[in-house]
Amino acid sequence: MRNNYKLIFLAGFLVVLSLISCKSTPVPEEAPPEAPPALPAPPPAVPAPDPEKGPPDQAAIDALAAAKARLEASRTQAIDVESSRYFPDEWDGVENSYRSLGEPAPSTLGEFRAAVETYGAVADAYDDLVRRSLPLYAADRAREIQEARQGAIDAGAALISPDRLYGADAMVEKAVSQYDAGDYYPALASALAAIDRYNALKTGLEAYATRQQIVDRDFVKYDPVNFEFADDIGLEAIASYDAGRIEDAQDKAEQAALWYALVLDTGWEIFAADHGAAAAKVQQEAYMLKAHVALKKDYDAAAEILKQGDAFFSGRRFAEAVDRYIRAESQFVMVRDTAQEKRRIAEEAIREAEERMARSDENAREAELILEGDTL
Repeated sequence: MRNNYKLIFLAGFLVVLSLISCKSTPVPEEAPPEAPPALPAPPPAVPAPDPEKGPPDQAAIDALAAAKARLEASRTQAIDVESSRYFPDEWDGVENSYRSLGEPAPSTLGEFRAAVETYGAVADAYDDLVRRSLPLYAADRAREIQEARQGAIDAGAALISPDRLYGADAMVEKAVSQYDAGDYYPALASALAAIDRYNALKTGLEAYATRQQIVDRDFVKYDPVNFEFADDIGLEAIASYDAGRIEDAQDKAEQAALWYALVLDTGWEIFAADHGAAAAKVQQEAYMLKAHVALKKDYDAAAEILKQGDAFFSGRRFAEAVDRYIRAESQFVMVRDTAQEKRRIAEEAIREAEERMARSDENAREAELILEGDTL
């Protein structure tokens, strides 16, 4: 019985021992399945290229070319309306911007687009100068037209050549109409054409006035060849003017005026020389009559005027020389005639005295004879 208890105890002990062994020895786990081989990492994403940093397309190239063309046109307009004269400080500033354009030259699309904006901004600045200068420029041209027209009128256009004056006036009216319509360049062309017409008319009329002086003073005889030549050129000038060739008319009118002036100058020179010679001749006559002694004050005054005439003649101021020569001759004539009259009176007095003396001698002889007769 006691042995049975021992067997039961031994069996329980073995069971406990096995349990303790089970707890201390882990149960082997199943090996996890092998991981599949790692795939290579994808390459990093390449960013899309920035078109602004790329080369310009044809549209950008064309846009820059158009901006440059517009800028040059705007600048030309600013020059034409003399913006630099009306707004010199602003002009210098815009010109500095203009000179700095294109440095460095654009190479990318973005740079081309930026250049288009820059060129446009400078063109806008020129356009602003044009806008502000235009009324000032128009006012100056209006004054120039008025001055040219007045010059033609002063030369006698309204009386001598009214039709040509009205033709120039019509050109002015055309310019005003074009300006009011915003056609500034055609208006400027018409205004300048009117000014040219007035000026040519004035030059031609001045040449005609010189011609009249030659005729009125009978100077044609002094230089008939050149006078005829001037007439031929003057007729050509008139024909060109009436045909609308105003530039040629102006040139011909200037030539005619030059030749007429030469003829007039020659006439005055010869005319003055003749008067100077006449005054000198009378002076010599007065001198021979001892007027420089008998009428010294008057003689010296006339001689001073003659001297002035000679000085004007030497300076080719012939009209003034003639004036002095005529005055000197007149005074020398008075001095000569006065001296001559004084001489006549003196000679008459001497003659009378001599006659009286002769009569006295005769009377004395008669008295002597009487006395002698009484003695006898």
